[in-house]
Amino acid sequence: MKMNDTNSVNNFVISTAVLTNVTCASCVSVIERRFTKETGIAANVNFVTKKVKFSYDAKLWDETKIKKVMRCLSYNITNFATEVNS
Repeated sequence: MKMNDTNSVNNFVISTAVLTNVTCASCVSVIERRFTKETGIAANVNFVTKKVKFSYDAKLWDETKIKKVMRCLSYNITNFATEVNS
């Protein structure tokens, strides 16, 4: 994940979601590569559990923006939940 400034750490958020239409390892790769290209976010997909974990800067990303990118990739996510920042 590319973080452009040291203040980004204070806004760091981890969210998880369930993937509803991931059918192969290639799907995982497409999702992870797409978010790798963005500043302030990373995605880690578990194909077996059909879950994705997003680590992101809350100043740059939110649930709506993440879901929009996923829809552009033709994937759906449900049960979006944000973990408590530690």
